[in-house]
Amino acid sequence: MSMRSTLPSILADETIFSWCSACHLMMCGTSSAKTGVALLGGGHASRQHDLPVSLGRLPLLDGARYEQALHMARRHTVAGYYLPFLAEGVQEDIARRIQTGTDRFWRRLCSGMSRTRPASHPLKWCADCVVDDQETVGRAYWHADHQFPTVLTCRRHDGPLLQRRHTNNWLLPRPHDSGDMQRVARPASEIDTLAEVSSKLRQICVVNTESIRRSALVRLQTLGVIHSIRKARHDRIERWFEGTEMSSRLRSLDSELSKLCCGDWIPDLLWRRKLAVATHWTVLWAALDWDSPRSGAMAFEDAANGRPVAPDSQALLFPDAIPVSGRAPDVVQEAFATGDSYAEVMRLLNATRGDVVRWLEFDPQLREEWRQRMRDGRQAQCVARIRNYVADHPEARRQDIESECAGELRWLREHAPSLARVLYKSMPGRLLMQPSLFD
Repeated sequence: MSMRSTLPSILADETIFSWCSACHLMMCGTSSAKTGVALLGGGHASRQHDLPVSLGRLPLLDGARYEQALHMARRHTVAGYYLPFLAEGVQEDIARRIQTGTDRFWRRLCSGMSRTRPASHPLKWCADCVVDDQETVGRAYWHADHQFPTVLTCRRHDGPLLQRRHTNNWLLPRPHDSGDMQRVARPASEIDTLAEVSSKLRQICVVNTESIRRSALVRLQTLGVIHSIRKARHDRIERWFEGTEMSSRLRSLDSELSKLCCGDWIPDLLWRRKLAVATHWTVLWAALDWDSPRSGAMAFEDAANGRPVAPDSQALLFPDAIPVSGRAPDVVQEAFATGDSYAEVMRLLNATRGDVVRWLEFDPQLREEWRQRMRDGRQAQCVARIRNYVADHPEARRQDIESECAGELRWLREHAPSLARVLYKSMPGRLLMQPSLFD
């Protein structure tokens, strides 16, 4: 009986490394190198758990067309995370390189890694999934979605993933293995959104980067981060991202994702170089303060497929153009409605005075409402100041009131003259007593 007839079938979301490990254990193999040569044609194939160099030599692809090689890479390796951000022609070129086996550098073309900047893909697994898989499938296995670099939690069990840096052997996850890398704390909504968005990449053939760029800018404008898509301030976006929960979570990680905790890479993504980096796009999208992880993932899928997304994250039925609202976002209007000064509005929006002024220039109605509110507040403050002084000094003369409350009276004469006249009539006379001859 040939070796191929005894090989198990690969599961729908199982990685190539997991399948090879299962074959190694089922055959009671004692040498990882022999198993690597038999299955992938390389003695060190077990070290390439993320993107096997000799993927085309896999018995599952024997005699297959290049489309099947592309499907195998997309569904059963980490390549499913990177391929959607590449053009269709580039993906076909990678598939041919995999199938022919003549080019060993297709991994660099796929993930953008190099010798100086290698991609890090630690083995990750969920302890609860290990138990469930053993009960349902009969063996634990490495899930493809869990290996994506921006997936830190299990979508099925809502818990953090265990991690291991690397291995030189074929192995499957074990129920009592605690890993050797730091786990994230209790998952935050942004981390859950990150996992949901990353999982959508397996369902997208080619990401429409122009569409997700436009949708991300509309979302940033809706959140009050930028005033205009064409005249946005890059430093304002960087300060916003550094203040998000996503940034604080990334900063605490012991991985390469911690390098994205600052927002200096976002302008390159949106304007300067218009990059199509998978990790950058998923991190930015997950940080856009969605109502739920599911709604954020669905909005990403709509935008990635070229369906314009409205500011409320809903796909448009008649997508001629994304509607541009003439009003400031709700969060900005709420800040102006509750803040009593520029300083208070700046604190609520975490913005500079220039940003606050630009929002007032962007929304004329908001500017008029803010001016009226400030005018009413200043008027009430002036009247209260004058009346409190008169109540505290009943013997005060008009000239005393004019001296102590000069600023308030001046403002009332300029902005509320009718009210100023009423107050003047209620004041005591300028001189209540006949002055002495020699004062």
